[in-house]
Amino acid sequence: MYKVLIVDDLEILRYELKRMKIWGEHSGFIIEGEAENGVDALKRLREASYDLVITDIRMPVMDGMELLKAIFEEKLSPCVVLLSDYTEYSYAREGLLYGAFDYLGKPADSHTMEDLLKRVKKYLDEKKQELVKVKQWENMAEEAFYPVYYIDKVSTLLIKGQDDALDAVDVLLDSVGEALDFDLSKALIILENATGEIFSRVNAEHGWIKLYKDINNFKRFERTSNQSWQDIKDRFRNSYTELNKFLKKYISRLRNVTF
Repeated sequence: MYKVLIVDDLEILRYELKRMKIWGEHSGFIIEGEAENGVDALKRLREASYDLVITDIRMPVMDGMELLKAIFEEKLSPCVVLLSDYTEYSYAREGLLYGAFDYLGKPADSHTMEDLLKRVKKYLDEKKQELVKVKQWENMAEEAFYPVYYIDKVSTLLIKGQDDALDAVDVLLDSVGEALDFDLSKALIILENATGEIFSRVNAEHGWIKLYKDINNFKRFERTSNQSWQDIKDRFRNSYTELNKFLKKYISRLRNVTF
């Protein structure tokens, strides 16, 4: 059963949604929580998981658009639907650009909501299947090869801001490719996981980084079709190069500070 969080500052509108005879086994969705504004919703989302958030746009304290952005930045829920009246449609359409699944006019009737839930269920079912496949690939790839030694080596050199960090990165990339016979799907999974671990270690050692830069920006890799092994190597190396340049710059400054 998929769990739903309803967000609206008007209690009567939350009540109208709850009383619709569409929840439960019939649709596969159940209302697990309510919130009266974006701040309240974020608190609940951080404390428990919800598969679907249905939120009004116009609310005090934090509106639906701000909530939408926060949800996707923090990855708090896989699906958000916006509720808006006819004067807010252009604003609601903007929400689609920020990742909203859809938007509905207010007040929403049971037929419209039922149709929405069917589409959301199809989307969430497919997403769940994709996650299962990715996990299977991850397990297969890691059983085949996981570069613990190279992760330790690259992490240490990056943390120290040493020039030969990128040489170690090249060895890491080549070792992964060769060990997996240049299977791009498996190699990409291993490199993403290894990079996540390396960057987490760097972030843990140099906590000041977050004051200047979001380290997550360095490790965002978009999967594209028709990519070659060289494309993958270049993307990862460019990311490491950018991070190493940033670290060397600030570590050098810290070393030159006299107390």
